[in-house]
Amino acid sequence: MYINERNAVGRFEALNKKVELLIVTDQDSKAVELMLSVRTVILSTLGENHPTYIDFIENLGKAYEMMSDIGVSKDYYDKAISLAKNLYGDKDARTGHLYRHLASFYQFKRSYDSARFYAFKSLRICEADTVHQQEINFEEVIIEYGFSYKTKPGKYERTDFKLLDSAAIIFRRAASIARRKYPKGSWQEAKALHQVGNTFTDKVLRLLPEEKFLVEYYDSARYYYFMDLKLKERLLGPVNTEVAITYYTLGLVELYFRKSTENINIISYFDKALAALTPGFDSRKAHTIPDFEKSIDPYFLSTILGMKCVVYKTNFQNFKNENDLEEYYQIEKTRLRIWDKIIFQLQSPDANKIVRLWNYDFFGELIWACIEKYSLHPDENLLKEAFITTEKSKNALLLKSILESQILERSKDPVTLMKQQLKGFRAYTLQELQQGLLDSTSALLEYFDSKQSASEDNYAFLLTRDSLKMIQLPANAEFDSLLNRFNNTVTSFRVNEYEDASFSIYSHFVLPLLKNLPARIHKLIISPQGRLQKIPFEGLVTRKDVNADDFSKLHYLLNDYVVSYAYSGTIGMLSSKEISCSDQTMFGCAPYFSKQSDLPFSMDLLRSLSSEVRGNFYFVLGAVYDQFRINARTASLIHLCTNSTSNFYSSDSSRIYFSDQQIDTASYISLAEIYQLKLSATLAVLSSCENAIGEDSYGEGTISFARAFTYAGCKSTITTLWKVDDKATADLLRIFYSYLLRGVNREDALRNAKLDFLAQNRNSEIASPFYWSGLVLTGAGGPISLQKKIGLSTYLVLALCIIGCISIILVKIKRK
Repeated sequence: MYINERNAVGRFEALNKKVELLIVTDQDSKAVELMLSVRTVILSTLGENHPTYIDFIENLGKAYEMMSDIGVSKDYYDKAISLAKNLYGDKDARTGHLYRHLASFYQFKRSYDSARFYAFKSLRICEADTVHQQEINFEEVIIEYGFSYKTKPGKYERTDFKLLDSAAIIFRRAASIARRKYPKGSWQEAKALHQVGNTFTDKVLRLLPEEKFLVEYYDSARYYYFMDLKLKERLLGPVNTEVAITYYTLGLVELYFRKSTENINIISYFDKALAALTPGFDSRKAHTIPDFEKSIDPYFLSTILGMKCVVYKTNFQNFKNENDLEEYYQIEKTRLRIWDKIIFQLQSPDANKIVRLWNYDFFGELIWACIEKYSLHPDENLLKEAFITTEKSKNALLLKSILESQILERSKDPVTLMKQQLKGFRAYTLQELQQGLLDSTSALLEYFDSKQSASEDNYAFLLTRDSLKMIQLPANAEFDSLLNRFNNTVTSFRVNEYEDASFSIYSHFVLPLLKNLPARIHKLIISPQGRLQKIPFEGLVTRKDVNADDFSKLHYLLNDYVVSYAYSGTIGMLSSKEISCSDQTMFGCAPYFSKQSDLPFSMDLLRSLSSEVRGNFYFVLGAVYDQFRINARTASLIHLCTNSTSNFYSSDSSRIYFSDQQIDTASYISLAEIYQLKLSATLAVLSSCENAIGEDSYGEGTISFARAFTYAGCKSTITTLWKVDDKATADLLRIFYSYLLRGVNREDALRNAKLDFLAQNRNSEIASPFYWSGLVLTGAGGPISLQKKIGLSTYLVLALCIIGCISIILVKIKRK
């Protein structure tokens, strides 16, 4: 395209300017598309060690960062820095200014020490090199330093504003430099002015309504925001994300200052922000919702709508005006439609935006609105809408865990991969779930936990083949108290304490749903969420006995119902659609550990299974990782008897270990790697410690090994809720397998195993639910077909039969 042009450098520099304009005007995807289409040409024409090519690589990083594809953006920033160091050296401002991008990256990752380090490094280099200072965007270096300075790690007193005052001085310096450089104004100056306004807003947030200087700080914040707004609207036009950000911030500072939602300016600012994102939207018309199909940034549009909902919800709670509730309800419905559009038009660079959007929990807000409207004017359609929204919330959690596992980043074709994954993410209709998931003897108990949501209420739904019911659960404070009490008694081994705490959980969370349950129902599919995912429901006491002095004498939910679990009704229904595994064999792994416990009882169990079932079994030190990846793909049943760790902050650090020694082959498989497997197992048994718990993020549930195996293709999993006892777990699973090999359904086999375990351990501490209730089945039920080995006794019987037949034939021949 450009090769035959003599002024190739000028052309490429013009291209870089065009790309910068596209980025500033929120056309990031167009910028990336343009740059990738000409990258090879630029590289072959100029080579890597050319200033224009370095600028080009930097712009690619900025475009990806604006799309929140932060991992890819850092790769480009690292490349640009490396090329600049080779061309200019590390002390040159043309290299130094690039380090500010690393500061921005670490800000995004909330690694504030690293962010401040690179921001200061960038500033130090650029200040020292006055010769090349004019060739870079020095004001942006200062802005990034000011931002990292303001978010300095550590807490400071509410009224100690020295840090904010210093940050404001830094931002004013950046604005002054930008003004001298561009006398007619620039978006860099607007950005600096906006940050000055933010320092005053931070002060407003930290002051009480009656405190001194509050009005002064409020007025100062507004002054700088309006200066910023004036520049942005003149330079970028009225429809631009940057303009929307400033109007949105003005609405926030108004909300913070008024400490109430009565002021009409709050809504008007949010409406102006919506107009800046949506061509044709008239912000002067009250009670209108923008057409999100026309929005230039649907993610931010959803965020602004969410803040409008805060206003309407607070007003409704204060004044009980049903119009406010209706506005709130309609907006939250729109936010859900925005989510649906984003998901089904997903591009892989949007992954981080989706995670952030999910964290706003608009699902919980819509559920709250449905329930509130239902309480005022009972309408079964509202109840159905609340239930289906709960389903969507849980399905979205699986999507969130996929995105956070970085499976897309490691895929050669992430867009195609994501489109494949999205096929099962739609929530089924109520009727589809009733007909496809449930039969006349089963019911679904679906829980919604709103922990850390703006909505303080928690709900539970009971779905049967022909009805839907809902109860409101205790508010968060009582919710936590009940759960903490129960968790403490699980390991106390004191019968009466466990009975009391367990019965309280049952009375609040289960009994209200089961009160009117038809007698024909004997199977419960439980879909817990958040804090309830660590509760073994089958171990809950259903009636109190003051004379009970032994755990085996307590009456549990297990005694009355077959209990299994599902991440959601939708995912449970997908799991129930079994595809028969062509290889009806078992993969078992029980590696030896030299430093950690090698779980001798579980290892003995697996050895017994290896003599009964055909498959691949490994009892070695090391080399199991490769065998797992090869043989587990086709096995019908996977049993891992090993150690594991759950890192609450990193899926890469959550691991199932195959060895505790440094060996040539991998000694573990990470949670992130499990998501990328392609399995066809009917059941995966993970009898390692703590493998069903994982990262609690925003209270929405656990990101766990069980979830990863389910996503990888396992139709069901048996996992542990806490650090289990090796002998008790092995004994329980031994009974479970004895039923399973006789053709008993998975859920019935596990229930029978637990009942037998209790019967075998009467008058013993081992009857405590700690030893048996922490083992849970998630996913599909039904039997498992396995190829059994023919034992020696069977061979002897066959041999005798053959000999007998031959003898009879010989006798007949002789008689003839």
